[in-house]
Amino acid sequence: MSDMGGMNGVWLDGAFVLQSTIEATIDRLQVALAAAQEALQLIACPMRPDGTWNRDREACRALAQAALDATRSK
Repeated sequence: MSDMGGMNGVWLDGAFVLQSTIEATIDRLQVALAAAQEALQLIACPMRPDGTWNRDREACRALAQAALDATRSK
């Protein structure tokens, strides 16, 4: 890496801050994804035996199931 005109220490500090920010963002997104998946799993529950929906209507269930399928396939 070049010295960047005497700015090497500043660059390294900036890279550390950027790495810390990225790691914090990844952690936050992982928590959000887990919460979204849990919610989608609840929404995607099938119809109850009496023919009524526990938490959603069919369109919401189908969308939630499609989202869950997309996250599992990758």
